[in-house]
Amino acid sequence: MWSWIKIPKGIALAAFFLPWVTVSCSERKLISASGWQLATGRVSFFGDAAQANNNHPNLYIALALITVIAGLVLSFGPARRALWTLATSLAALLLVWLGTRGLTGQSIAERAAEQRRETLDAAVASVIRVEWQWGYWLTNVALIVAAILAWMAMTGRHVSLGNDRTPPAS
Repeated sequence: MWSWIKIPKGIALAAFFLPWVTVSCSERKLISASGWQLATGRVSFFGDAAQANNNHPNLYIALALITVIAGLVLSFGPARRALWTLATSLAALLLVWLGTRGLTGQSIAERAAEQRRETLDAAVASVIRVEWQWGYWLTNVALIVAAILAWMAMTGRHVSLGNDRTPPAS
């Protein structure tokens, strides 16, 4: 099991560079960001590239990215590091959740209102849609698979693919 753990860890790392979230208002795309863009704060609101450098990095997503990298590095070591690899997978999942829990239609409407110095009522906020893209889901699934594989390596379990049958004793 230990030799397979590098695959989901590598997939989780690569998925940070894929689309994570798209925010639209009345079918007009406001934001499209990858995990990397969320982590570094290079997300532009309303398609304005000039505002992309003024956003604050998402500390939780940045820490999740660092945790995934640390887990991938640990996976190249001996199997006795399985506990640390399991911990990094679970920590990265928690950090991704903490970093993305504020990305709702209401919170984005409030941030947009702050940037434009306006107030948006609930009716306007209700037309804002947050759609989680496949990179976000791939990151989460890969981290869950990595956690399961680390747990299996830690407890000495392995997956049988059905080819290891022994012939019956005669």
